[in-house]
Formats: sequence, C-alpha cells, structure tokens
Amino acid sequence: MKYTFLFGSNAFIVDQPVITYLQDGESVELLRVKSIHSPLSKSSEQSLLTVDTNFTDTLGHNIVLADSDYDHPDYKVQRTDNQIHVTNGTGHTVIDVLQLDTKTASHLSSHIINELHNVGETHVLRIRGDFKFGDHNITIDNEKLFIDDDVYAESVHVGHNGGIQLSKDGVRV
Repeated sequence: MKYTFLFGSNAFIVDQPVITYLQDGESVELLRVKSIHSPLSKSSEQSLLTVDTNFTDTLGHNIVLADSDYDHPDYKVQRTDNQIHVTNGTGHTVIDVLQLDTKTASHLSSHIINELHNVGETHVLRIRGDFKFGDHNITIDNEKLFIDDDVYAESVHVGHNGGIQLSKDGVRV
C-alpha cells in the first residue's frame, strides 16, 4: 500500500507513512500515520485516522500526539474519523491531517491525478500547518510548502522503500 502526502500543490507518494526531518545528520520523526480511516464493512471494524507527532508550534509548545493520547493543556485537538486538526492556544492551526476519500481525491490537480493512476492504490492525506522543528519553520498552506524561506509548489515525487524526509535543503522521498 502506498501513501500520498499532499503539502499544498505538492504530492509525495511513498511506501511508508512517516515524515522525518534531517537535523544535524540525524533523522528525527515528525509525524507517523499509525492507522488509516476505513469505514465499517461487513468483514472488519471501522478504524480511525491516528497519528503520532513530535514537533513544536510557533509559540514554543512541544506537540506530542502518541497512542491516541490527544488531550493536552497547551493545544486543542479536534478529531473526526478521517481528520486530526491541532490548534494552539490562540486558535492558530499547528497541523491539520485530513485523509481524502476517493471522490475528493479525484478532484485534485491533473499533475497529481496522473501520477496517482500510475501508482495504483494509495491513501491520500492532505497536510496543512505552521510549526517548527529545531530552528526551522515549516508552513504548509493550500498551495505551497515553505521550509524556512524556500518555497515548493506544483511537484510530484514518488519514492520507494521509505517515507518523506524534510531538511533545510528541501524534501526527499
């Protein structure tokens, strides 16, 4: 099974549901998808989208979601079956992870749709947010991915045998 992470107008299609950050030569996990939402069917139980995180919001609060423990005093977590939306004390979105259904994913930009047809079955997750890792600011809006002052848009990358790695030098799959 493949995972497609949408960061603005960028798509990163990978084998592993993990996003890491390369800091001083060390790969540190920022986000891991623990389970994907799947509706209730006759043969299985319904599952919810679940993620683990480890990063800092722009106010300096460590954002740690682990093992479905999403109750913390410094930030608020709103959760539905297919979405986890974290806001800080001022109501600013820190991270929003939304699993798209097939119908919604079919309305993505043609450069993404074409690649999705080539890779076959994939879980599509849209990531938005504004957070920090170390001294680096990562901002993802509906169109672009910003790592500090560098901007990424309108790209599709397919990786094999791994997840996504962010660094001050860009994105690798």
